Amino acid sequence: MDEEVDDGVAHQCHTINSCINLCRHKIRDSISLALINALDEEVDGKTGKWDSLMFNKMKKLVFSFCLVLMPLFVFAATPLSYENEALGVKINAPQGWFITSGDKVQQTLNKGLDEITSLESIKEAIKKVGILVMFSQYEFGSPIEYNPNVALITEPLPSSYIKDVNDYANASLMNIKTMFKDVKIISEPKLVKLSGKDASHFIYEGSMIRGYLEIRIKSSVYLMLKDQLGYTLTCSDKVGNFDNNKEKFEAAVNSFILK
Repeated sequence: MDEEVDDGVAHQCHTINSCINLCRHKIRDSISLALINALDEEVDGKTGKWDSLMFNKMKKLVFSFCLVLMPLFVFAATPLSYENEALGVKINAPQGWFITSGDKVQQTLNKGLDEITSLESIKEAIKKVGILVMFSQYEFGSPIEYNPNVALITEPLPSSYIKDVNDYANASLMNIKTMFKDVKIISEPKLVKLSGKDASHFIYEGSMIRGYLEIRIKSSVYLMLKDQLGYTLTCSDKVGNFDNNKEKFEAAVNSFILK
């Protein structure tokens, strides 16, 4: 009888041991070395013999680890993303951020045009812009001073004066200077590669005026051309917080695909 119990326990121990090895493989960068050493102390790898008390202790320990780590596996495997097959674009959201459809953002933007600019030409230009998607750190519409965001925008461009991404960048900067106060160019437009294609990249700071509120923002802008359409990818935040989200901005930019 004792031998049958030992065999049963040994079999279950083998199963638990396999589970531990699998967990180690999946989360080796997330669990500290001290935790792995704690697991090793509970397992007698040489003999494979456990008493019933030790077996129950290990079973509870492994089960607890699985419960704690399971949400990490789920969220890491399913990042939010936007894809438009007709335009051939795709981009992933920064981990843990919210996604808002371009239509919803555009409707909100159009309602507040008078606060952005008094120039009718700029208002009309904004209305023609097609916001495809916005990723934001907080849910869209949250009552905060400024919501850090990544936005993907497209617009039709007249080929008569927009010949390349450099022309596109210069035209964009002209519009930016009419929409924001005290614009400062942190990084001048330069040619870079994005999704294997030519793009122009620049960084600027500017003050947004919303009634009596003035907010200083910083934005990293990428501009591309395809089939007489301009694509603008912006990463924006308050000046004092921009660097805190720099890695998330870069991850979103690096995930961008334009076929």
